[in-house]
Amino acid sequence: MAESAGKMPATINSRLPSYPCNMPYGRLSILDALRGTAIVLMLIQHSIYFLYYDINGLVYGEAYLASRLSAPLFLTIVGYCIALSAERRIPLTGRRGFMKHILVRAALLVITASALNILRFDGIGTLNIIHLITASILVTSVVRVFESRAAYAAALAGLLALSVAPSLTGGWEAVNSWLPGWYSMAEGYAMGPWQFYGVLGLGLRWLLSGRKIPESHILPLAEILLLFGLISLGLRMGVGISENRLPYTLMLLAGMTAAYYVISAINEIKGMGRLMSVLTAYGRHSLALYLTHQILFITAPKLLGIGNAFGEAGTAAALLGFLLAAYAGTRIYEARRTAPPSRL
Repeated sequence: MAESAGKMPATINSRLPSYPCNMPYGRLSILDALRGTAIVLMLIQHSIYFLYYDINGLVYGEAYLASRLSAPLFLTIVGYCIALSAERRIPLTGRRGFMKHILVRAALLVITASALNILRFDGIGTLNIIHLITASILVTSVVRVFESRAAYAAALAGLLALSVAPSLTGGWEAVNSWLPGWYSMAEGYAMGPWQFYGVLGLGLRWLLSGRKIPESHILPLAEILLLFGLISLGLRMGVGISENRLPYTLMLLAGMTAAYYVISAINEIKGMGRLMSVLTAYGRHSLALYLTHQILFITAPKLLGIGNAFGEAGTAAALLGFLLAAYAGTRIYEARRTAPPSRL
């Protein structure tokens, strides 16, 4: 291929090792740090929601708003990694081999999603966030194998239009009649409109590969997106978190752009290597952390009858303890996997 998948066409010079995505220790550090950031934001919101539920409290409101960045950020990274995977696999196995790999991954994720429902005492067919991620993997992979920029542009524009049009016309029922299940909810996220972020991430790699966006342009871009988001909100389109309406989409894009800028800046500051190490560790093991926190924050408190009974201090202690234990666990796991074989 023209460009190694091991090099990210970004403007930062990472001090952490950078490898191809989706290999055992072949990761792009900036992607893992952003994925880890998404996981931390999710953990903050879930800890407050399931351990200390005070929907009218200021802490809950701030955590809720911050956590709303988690899912779109994660889905955007999913799309970016699908592009990297395609770059590596299609030249070796062809489109058919690539799609076979994707379908196997999707099947495993569906099984995981069903197991999660059982773990949480939900109906086995209940849609959850893993179903949303699986759908994003499938949609972005299909768009990618067409290898057509026109098809990509049509897919992205169509997804955006189907999110924006009902905001302008109120035609929710019309869209749902054309596309049954478009607004089926997976833990508060509509399955259809939220495919926008995975396809966006796909384009960030596929279409912008090799092109540099100057660092000085990134923060102004976030500010412009936020401004347009506030303007559209002022036009009374409604935030529309579940449906991914235009004001919410623009503000999320601003937030993700700012998150990239902040993580890039942190990565360049001396003495911040440990923070980056922690975030990338969370990012490398995001699925394990997600499933583990489901047991500790949701299932166990429900079984013990102590859900929403932790208080502010208890919730903070539980969250911090989980984050510290998760980092220690990932370090131990990786050390054992990379250790040389015993001679005994």
